[in-house]
Amino acid sequence: MSELDNNSVLSQDFLDDPHNVTLWTRARYWLRQKLHRTSDWRPQGIPLYDLDSQGRSLDDSLLKRPRSFRWLWQLLATVLFAAITLTVVIGVISTTGKTPKGVNFDPHNQYWNGSHAFYPLTVVVSLDGFHPSLISERFTPFLHGLYTLNYTDKITSSPYMFPSFPSQTFPNHWTLVTGKYPRDHGIVSNVFWDQELQEEFHPGVLDPRVWANASTPIWEVLQTAYNHQGDFPFKVAAHMWPGSDVDYSSVDSVPIERTPYYKDDFDAAESLDAKLKRVLEFVDMGSLEERPQLVLSYVPQVDAFGHHHGYPIADKKNKNFREFTEVLSGVDRYVEGIVYGLEARNVSQFANVIIVSDHGMSNIENPAHIVVWEDLLDKQLRKRVEHAYGEGPMLAVTPRDHSDTNELYREITKSLKELGDLGSKFTVYLNGNFPERFQLNDVGNKRIAPIWIIPEPGYAVMNQAFAKKQKDKIVGNHGYDNHTPEMRSLFIAMGPFFERGYVEPFENVELFDLLCDLNGVAMRDRFGDTQDTLFYKKFMQDEFEDDFAYLETLYGNGTSYNQIWAGETEEEEDEDEDEDDEKIEGEESESNSDSESDSDSEDEDVSEEPTPTSSAEAATATATASSWLDSLTQEAEELVQEVVDEIQDLINNNVT
Repeated sequence: MSELDNNSVLSQDFLDDPHNVTLWTRARYWLRQKLHRTSDWRPQGIPLYDLDSQGRSLDDSLLKRPRSFRWLWQLLATVLFAAITLTVVIGVISTTGKTPKGVNFDPHNQYWNGSHAFYPLTVVVSLDGFHPSLISERFTPFLHGLYTLNYTDKITSSPYMFPSFPSQTFPNHWTLVTGKYPRDHGIVSNVFWDQELQEEFHPGVLDPRVWANASTPIWEVLQTAYNHQGDFPFKVAAHMWPGSDVDYSSVDSVPIERTPYYKDDFDAAESLDAKLKRVLEFVDMGSLEERPQLVLSYVPQVDAFGHHHGYPIADKKNKNFREFTEVLSGVDRYVEGIVYGLEARNVSQFANVIIVSDHGMSNIENPAHIVVWEDLLDKQLRKRVEHAYGEGPMLAVTPRDHSDTNELYREITKSLKELGDLGSKFTVYLNGNFPERFQLNDVGNKRIAPIWIIPEPGYAVMNQAFAKKQKDKIVGNHGYDNHTPEMRSLFIAMGPFFERGYVEPFENVELFDLLCDLNGVAMRDRFGDTQDTLFYKKFMQDEFEDDFAYLETLYGNGTSYNQIWAGETEEEEDEDEDEDDEKIEGEESESNSDSESDSDSEDEDVSEEPTPTSSAEAATATATASSWLDSLTQEAEELVQEVVDEIQDLINNNVT
């Protein structure tokens, strides 16, 4: 931890914000300033608000210590220490299995899991391409329990989250960690041409010149806010998160905090078991100083399958249906493994888990719903095109000469009209004329192509060579209008920070502020961010309406989404299908057993993960004790507040 300045105090604007400051926060930082008489004193929490982002002391005029009342501060310190100790003991006693109701979560506290000290932990899991309607009790039972709010009373979810446009992997993952639209953070699509750098960007490009100007990711915000002496008291671990593995060492102007303290390069072949083991390794780090407080995990399995075969979830006779449900079940077990892993380590009372996705997926009938790019412009006109990048199902066109933009636009539009009904599924936009909901208009942006061909879901424009490579009759893609039902993304958050309920659908730019709030970062330390909507506290009051019949055609009967919001019941399965399922479940059970055996032999020190039954029984057993402990904690807080007020009145009277 960094050394604290004797005159450091909590900033008044932060103290005045009731959302940010609880009694404990105010009392702790107020007392900290009073007790700074020796340099060897150490606070319990992380000293974010003692220094600004450059490491300078904050204004010290808020509180002055009267020397003649030192005994009062010693008395107050004793009382507060006893109250805090009581709270910690209560937390340890009442923390078994699920997070008990009433545990106070503070991002600046240290906590104790029974064997090690911990700072609060946040785990963010991104399930690439996972649409909320893929959740079902049959194939993803654990996610079903979370999405229906039945697993614990500390879950906040939403029917869905709006991705940013274009609804693609790289721009949306960068939006999730920066709070900016692709137009503003610079990663404008999965593939683009940077006219200024004269460089092409595509997945796998780690050129720091491209990424250095692309807004400020959450790991830089957090590591900068807490890093005052180069000791990185706050560490972020990013496991394969897009954009986290860029090496900025060749760019002198980029601070070291822009790289996550721990980062793992992308590995498409990594199994979910290996991924789970790696995430829990971060939690299992032995010392407080080396353990990260934010862990980001990227899971590409669902998206990878969808690109090859689409989502065959609504067609049980599809040859790929069974394989797809196995992929879904594997991802479900991965999320379950993270939650149970945290519970087994007794850290749930100060660990929050957020599950999101970046976009959905749309099935494309091949070749009936595909337009070939070479059919839209003749050979001579195509020579006037410098770049034509496939943006998922779309095409972004950059002319060699900007003066050719309008002519190329007219010719493409004309060719699409000549294709009749097929062509009517495509719209051609000029940069500056995008729909407002895209948040993409910026004619001066050197990364946004001047012409975009954007189809409706279920259709795509491809170059001839790529179209010939599509082998399946149904393929999947994304990138469409971010407000179409097919592109919806997932949001589930659980842990002591959250309350039980559903919030209205929201844009994924909001997640950045949630991560800042979870980790105690003041607005002024958010690199220009000036507004926090607190979306996660705006719970739905009215009935939710949607086109549930259309969603059933896309995702089949029995989705958790339609069960929750439309009261849909799952149809009974045929006996033959049930027998097949039992056979597969038996095989999975044997596989899991072998996997657990291998894991035990590799790492005997890792605690055994609790079963759902043991967790539920433990939570029930502690319910009665938690009730009176909650009451006792509240009374202790009120007592401390009275002591604080009494002593402050004495000081004020003495000063005047």
